[in-house]
Amino acid sequence: MLKVNKNECIACEVCITVCPTESIKINEDGVAEINNETCIECFECQNMCVQEAIDNED
Repeated sequence: MLKVNKNECIACEVCITVCPTESIKINEDGVAEINNETCIECFECQNMCVQEAIDNED
């Protein structure tokens, strides 16, 4: 399961543009949020995150 570190995310939306399942949105707090029900864990968002704010949560 992937999660976004809200202290690192700058809402640049790169993760949104690379997500093939449209599982990421910017929430009301202004940070990216991953819908783990639709996420296929392709790790594109994690690989492209300029802030390294997305981590794999085991």
